[in-house]
Amino acid sequence: VTPRTYSVTTAADLKKAASSPAVYNLENDITDVASIATGLFGSSAKINMNGHKIVSTGSNGAFFLRGTSHFIIENGTIDAKSYGIWMSGNGKVELKDVNIIADTHALYIEKTGAEVYTTGNCRFSVKGEDKRYVANYLDSVYSGGWTHGFHFGAGT
Repeated sequence: VTPRTYSVTTAADLKKAASSPAVYNLENDITDVASIATGLFGSSAKINMNGHKIVSTGSNGAFFLRGTSHFIIENGTIDAKSYGIWMSGNGKVELKDVNIIADTHALYIEKTGAEVYTTGNCRFSVKGEDKRYVANYLDSVYSGGWTHGFHFGAGT
């Protein structure tokens, strides 16, 4: 079975990932995305950035993933006005060879059960708030260590 594949050249093309499971291949930088926000039940998508950049101006993060979302994001840069990846559900995001530059938190887990996996050459930074909180949990979700939620692989 071959998955549905979309070529992405505009923010509107990319926003389809919030509700249409498919492979999304960026053909150029996307510099005007408010947020890729899934519905309450989540969605699934693979986003191959092909070395390009997504610039997000949304207050809920470049990717606001709710429910049982499962996103694979690879090979590019996310520059976010607020959060980079905000997990608000018990879904999963897999990052490979991704650079996230966020104003608030590059990676944020709001709900127990959310999982963030990294492989390859990933880099995360914060340009606005406290630099100690690049990857962070909502206080009530944190349970005394990085043993759940964040899975930082080799090269990260």
